[in-house]
Amino acid sequence: MKFLADENLPQVVINHIASKGYQIVDLKKTSNQGKTDSEICKIAKQNQKIIITYDKDFLRAAEFEKEVSVIILSFPKIKPQTILPWIDGLFTQLEKRQIVEPYILILYPDRIEIFRSNV
Repeated sequence: MKFLADENLPQVVINHIASKGYQIVDLKKTSNQGKTDSEICKIAKQNQKIIITYDKDFLRAAEFEKEVSVIILSFPKIKPQTILPWIDGLFTQLEKRQIVEPYILILYPDRIEIFRSNV
């Protein structure tokens, strides 16, 4: 799996994902910093990357860009390092193909909501 980390994703989460052997590009460290959500969806689609973000606005942006997958982390008021086990559990499910791309996925502390992208 290859990921595109949105600008709001904490460095501790990015580092953790990379430490697990996944390819992850930090948008903050590219020339694409400051792009709109729709533009980021297009970039992710072109590069076959899954967007990972805290930004629920990607729900709207992903509706218009077919075949892009988005993971939205919804953990208000929880320290980023605390959510790492939830991310690990999600990635285990993704690796087992229990969740098939493309998707829009919201990860909460107590559940996962999965929506299909407009394929």
